[in-house]
Amino acid sequence: MKQKVILTLFLLLMTFIQAQKNYGTLIFNDGRKLNGLIKIKGNDIIFKKSEKSERENYNYENISALTFLDKENTTQRFEYIKLDHKNIPKLCYVEINDFLKLYSNVSSSFIMNGMGGNLRSTSTFHIKRENEEFATYYVAFGYIPKNSFKSVVLEYFKDCQHLINKLEKKEFKKKHYFEIIEYYNNNCR
Repeated sequence: MKQKVILTLFLLLMTFIQAQKNYGTLIFNDGRKLNGLIKIKGNDIIFKKSEKSERENYNYENISALTFLDKENTTQRFEYIKLDHKNIPKLCYVEINDFLKLYSNVSSSFIMNGMGGNLRSTSTFHIKRENEEFATYYVAFGYIPKNSFKSVVLEYFKDCQHLINKLEKKEFKKKHYFEIIEYYNNNCR
């Protein structure tokens, strides 16, 4: 019985989260822009010009990015990016929008076990320079990745020796993942 209650609450929460619509702008692959109500559902976008309009479905085949204002009137940007040589681009949130971009992708899953269930959240971050076709895995929280953070950053940032020096001296650690990108954008390009 407890499992059913937890599962029902989880499904209601996910429905509520996905039901939120924001007024924003779709940016098409050809550069056109379209304003209206946007809802992100997985890797797809549901769009309506107004509440009474017909809904339209979009994905990476039509759209390159979208922006909208959140409750604090801050512009939020999402972009479709190719991750690690995969064929289908993934819609990711743009954390840092500069020469070297930082993208995040948060996913949740409900894991059933003999005692009930657990909601597990995973945050994965990717980085991509303007001139790169694919984003590179950078760091993750919520699970153990294949590649260590240190090995990834030492390889990816080898074009910036003073950043490598800071990493080797442990002035920058995994918890500084955001600051490392800012440092690179300000000092290494």
